[in-house]
Amino acid sequence: MYNESMATNDRLVWTAATPNRWLGDKFDMPNVIWSNGIAGGYRSVIVRLPQNYYLVLLTNSPDLSVGQLEAVGVNAFIAWMQHNF
Repeated sequence: MYNESMATNDRLVWTAATPNRWLGDKFDMPNVIWSNGIAGGYRSVIVRLPQNYYLVLLTNSPDLSVGQLEAVGVNAFIAWMQHNF
């Protein structure tokens, strides 16, 4: 479904990869892979996280872009996991 050498348009499901140094250092996951959708004012993101976690965020507000939603979700995961390190 995802390979870092693949062109964005060739990926089956995941549409974006955002570098993240903390996840790379702690989980050997240097890129956060995620998909998004925007329809009728609704926004959604699905984020692949370490240790087989997946994060789904949905909103009916245009206040945050899908990129901001992804960042909020990843930052929340990092805040939750930091006490383990």
